[in-house]
Amino acid sequence: MASAAVQNKTPRKVLKKSTRDSLIAYSFIAPNFIGFCVFTLVPMVFAIALAFCAWDGRHAIEFVGLKNFVKLFTTDKIFQAALKNTIVYVIGTVPLTLACSLAMAVLLNQNVKLRNFFRTVAFFPYVASLVAVAAVWNMIFNPSMGPINMILNQFFGVAVENLPRWAAGKDTAMITVILFSVWKNMGYYMVIYLAGLQGCNPDLNETGRRQAYELGQKLLPLNLEVIYASPLKRALQTAEIAAGQMKPTPKIEIIPNLREGNFGLAEGSRIGKLMRDCPELTEQIVNPTKETWDKAFPGHDSESKHQIFDRVIGALGEIVLYPGDNIGISAHGGVLSALACGLELSDVDCENCAVLHLTYDRVARTFARAE
Repeated sequence: MASAAVQNKTPRKVLKKSTRDSLIAYSFIAPNFIGFCVFTLVPMVFAIALAFCAWDGRHAIEFVGLKNFVKLFTTDKIFQAALKNTIVYVIGTVPLTLACSLAMAVLLNQNVKLRNFFRTVAFFPYVASLVAVAAVWNMIFNPSMGPINMILNQFFGVAVENLPRWAAGKDTAMITVILFSVWKNMGYYMVIYLAGLQGCNPDLNETGRRQAYELGQKLLPLNLEVIYASPLKRALQTAEIAAGQMKPTPKIEIIPNLREGNFGLAEGSRIGKLMRDCPELTEQIVNPTKETWDKAFPGHDSESKHQIFDRVIGALGEIVLYPGDNIGISAHGGVLSALACGLELSDVDCENCAVLHLTYDRVARTFARAE
């Protein structure tokens, strides 16, 4: 008689990919967070609690309420002087740092030569060693042989005995420290401002400018009379560069309703990340059909491809009423995608500087793909 043994195995629980990714991310954050808690957060909380107590390190801790603070503000002259100097330092440093970093960010956000070099130079003091930066600054403002005092003496006629002593002088030490702090930290805030400026309405990069130039060459045979452009900067710059290749140069008109769609909370996110986080919804929005084009990312004022199509087709309906037989439109990939779905066009390229050639039947008032 044969017998068989059956072993029941409990299936191993498999974590979701999103959960695994989160655990990996937390494992990288954990060492820094633990170090922050042990060496910063706990001592800071203990110091705040200790401020309301009397303790000499040997005897038991005794709660005294606000007695320590009353003593600081009434009898402790050193604390009062330190508080005054701190207030002056903050008032002098914070506004000047923000103003200088914003001005530098606006300047270096323009298309100027050696832009990346100057950005690196501006950011370098922030990442450099504090000791090294202080040594350089001390040399520059040296009272006897520093270049600043030499300039004041040689070019502005300031007598040697009247030259400021900068960090060594009672009246100029605070000014020196404020200037040093501004110079040391403004590169960091410049990077933050630059990120904001470039994220709002970024310029075309070198690749985009080259593509816009090639687009202008491609459109030469069409003899465009006018180009209608989205108000967003890159679409407008594309229109300007392309129009510059044509003779005669077509005029450029801005149409607000040709702007890119609003993608709500997904605004600014990369497609790869969206495909990992919510693949089904992202696929339906990126490659819409008439069955899915009412889908939209969550968020305030987020638009579906159906809403984008209605907005853009309304703008096109107004544009074709203007005089001119050959017109160009400079818009965005989301706009092209919505038009392709709404007009039921297949194989429409929505990449940078892609061309969609349409004809308009003034009698039937319909758009169709040009042959």
